[in-house]
Amino acid sequence: MPAREEKEKKILHALSRLVEENKKGNRNRETLDTILSYCTSKQDDAQCMYIAARICEEKQDDINALRYYHTSSQHNHPAAAEKYKQIETTIVQKIPKLRDSKEYASALEYCTILLTLNPQHTHATYFAGTIYAATQNIDNAIACFESLPNHTSAQAYLAKLKTK
Repeated sequence: MPAREEKEKKILHALSRLVEENKKGNRNRETLDTILSYCTSKQDDAQCMYIAARICEEKQDDINALRYYHTSSQHNHPAAAEKYKQIETTIVQKIPKLRDSKEYASALEYCTILLTLNPQHTHATYFAGTIYAATQNIDNAIACFESLPNHTSAQAYLAKLKTK
């Protein structure tokens, strides 16, 4: 292994240890922010993106955690895909709760990030449609529901919107 790659590997290992120490209660936000800044500058490095995602998760920033786990999994990090699915599931569960409590902007932000990472995301498309319908943005609601021709609830909602 070339000297530069060996040095990078040692740096990532040290950063990973620092993140673990932070989780054990040795919280130092400045250190986490420094590590996060370093890792996010390395978008092509699966381990850096994984560490960035773990830091965002620690900071309860699930949107960026999802983004970084996604990037890390795209670079074949072995644990990133599983973590991505966990965060994605949490976000999908939050969306209808936010919608029902009329926090439409937050709910739509979650839908948007899910659809950015996966344009075919059925739940995000359906929930976006319900949010658009709730906010009287009927054209966008119809577009969402029409893009889900095999989704029974979406088609029922679409029929209801078209009869108005």
